[in-house]
Amino acid sequence: EAATLLADPAVSLEVVSQYALGSNWALSCAALAALGQRADGAELAQAISVGFDKLHLWAMFFALKYLCGLERRPPVGEPLAAAKEWWAENVLILSFFRDYLSQRAAKNDSATFGASLARTPSASTGAIRGFLERLNHPMALALIGQLDSLQRSNVDRGFLGSFGRFWSETKDDELLIDLDEWGEALDAAQAGAQLTPVRSLVVSGEPRVGKTSFLQLLARRLAGRGWTIFEAGGADLMAGQQWFGQLEGRIQRTIEEAAVSKKLIWYIPDILQLARSGTHQGQAASILDQILPAIQSGRLLVWTEVSPKNMARLLQFRPALRGLLEVVRLEPQDQQRTAALAQSLVERLACKTRLKFEPGAIEAALSSARQYMGSGNLPGSAIDLIRLTANRASKGANAHVEAGDVIATLSQLTGLPIGILDNQERIDLGEIRAYFCARVIGQNEAVSAVVERIAMLKAGLNDPGKPIGVLLFAGSTGTGKTELAKTTAEYLFGSTDRLIRLDMSEFQGAEATTKVIGDGGAGGETDSLIARVRKQPFSVVLLDEVGTAHPDVLNVLLQVFD
Repeated sequence: EAATLLADPAVSLEVVSQYALGSNWALSCAALAALGQRADGAELAQAISVGFDKLHLWAMFFALKYLCGLERRPPVGEPLAAAKEWWAENVLILSFFRDYLSQRAAKNDSATFGASLARTPSASTGAIRGFLERLNHPMALALIGQLDSLQRSNVDRGFLGSFGRFWSETKDDELLIDLDEWGEALDAAQAGAQLTPVRSLVVSGEPRVGKTSFLQLLARRLAGRGWTIFEAGGADLMAGQQWFGQLEGRIQRTIEEAAVSKKLIWYIPDILQLARSGTHQGQAASILDQILPAIQSGRLLVWTEVSPKNMARLLQFRPALRGLLEVVRLEPQDQQRTAALAQSLVERLACKTRLKFEPGAIEAALSSARQYMGSGNLPGSAIDLIRLTANRASKGANAHVEAGDVIATLSQLTGLPIGILDNQERIDLGEIRAYFCARVIGQNEAVSAVVERIAMLKAGLNDPGKPIGVLLFAGSTGTGKTELAKTTAEYLFGSTDRLIRLDMSEFQGAEATTKVIGDGGAGGETDSLIARVRKQPFSVVLLDEVGTAHPDVLNVLLQVFD
């Protein structure tokens, strides 16, 4: 009787809609039954289908009957996209939907979700799949196939973004310079992403030769083919993981979400750390071991970059990687080629920032980078110096970039005084000697030795690949050895914090060499001298009581001193 009353055209469709989707299950059933008798009943098909999870148990029966009776029916899977976990345990709901699917199949309707899954949270797909499996119907199997296909192509950016980051086009992309020498390697690397199975890529080269820029250029090429780059390292994966199993769960889900089928490339900036991390009392496999099967099968496409030494170390840890990774080796650029790259960068910066670069600025950047940052780091060291100078100039009122601006940037970067860095400026060795003598009294010979090394640095006669100076201060306690080292750090680098002091009495065992060069294994180089110097190369290293160190430690140090 209620259904007959609601089927009357005198009752507005809005009223019927309120009853159909209301909380009173009896009136909801009556309203849904009435919709099938109304001429305008089809207008509510979308609302009923999308809001299926709000319906009472028996209202679902009338809703499915209503949807099946429409001339223009919504997608078969649309009401199923609202499935909850408890549906799979309810025999009535299972029966309702089996009959629904049989009726839709009899009408030759296609098994599709339409656009309904796009509105469904990713966390709900498990409940949908579980319910479809319980239905045990041919049309349900077809919907499961569509669900799996959609899951393979959909990236859960919320999950991946919770610990990693996605590469995207930025304003700095226009400053990327595509080197002619890289063309062939870029073509080969691009082809590797299109093979079946795909080939993961490692870019090998000394620091600042352009490894990251190479990958950014490659990413720009592949972006047009729909590929996205996701970046996460070992520290990112382990962040916030407290309990056994948490890390393993995140790794496995990352493998699923960063799959090749979703056109995602996983950039790992520190793959050597992955080979050293992730093991604990309940897990013998490192993070790298856990993702290795996915790399081998081609389900995961990984990009990474390493130095040649770390590449050798990585292959020593995991020889299986030798045949899995496509290796691109980048060599440092010579002075002439770096000058051409710097000129190209300056022209782009001038267009972008309206800054005017004086001719001497590029030469100052090249000579400074070569002398103070090492020739093995070209072109990156010179390019970075130009970029930092342009950034400082754009924040100030100066529209011209001169050699002096480059020197000022280098001074800020290294801590070295402008007077030493600027070839156009003379220094007074007498003033420097007076500065030291005022702090270290009565040690004229030692002070003169330090001042002579500073004079050689100013003249550019030092080897960029070696320490500025190696000095042995011999004397009893309290004569000023440590104070002279502190004063040198303060004068050259602006602060006594640039002094790295090692108590060599703690290096008396042969195993102490690991404190200098790192152990090369699971412990890494975090606390070693070499790691501290890499972190801040412009420092004074004080080897206190060096005579007490083990001969093996001294032999390692002598390789640097020579």
